[in-house]
Amino acid sequence: MAILRYTALRLLLFVAAAALLYLVGLRGFLLLIVALLISGAVSLVVLSRSRDDVSSAITHRISEVNRRIDERAAAEDDLAGGPPPQPKRPRRPEQGEPPEGERPPGP
Repeated sequence: MAILRYTALRLLLFVAAAALLYLVGLRGFLLLIVALLISGAVSLVVLSRSRDDVSSAITHRISEVNRRIDERAAAEDDLAGGPPPQPKRPRRPEQGEPPEGERPPGP
């Protein structure tokens, strides 16, 4: 809900800035660009609390999704009989040795 509120307030600021600039005499593409810049600057100050609410909502949602993923992974590990084996790290070639899968230069 915080995201919708913030988006609606941003749109309202843009429309208000565009209406004021239209009354001043700006038209066309310049009106849109200047209204976008003004509404963006005003929203940095006026909508900081709403932006913080959006950030908190997104962070909470991501934490919840990560928690559910961890729970399901643990349940899957229990069914499989323990955690999966760790993948082997690839061997690093010695100095002067070609990387694995490459042929050394021929004569």
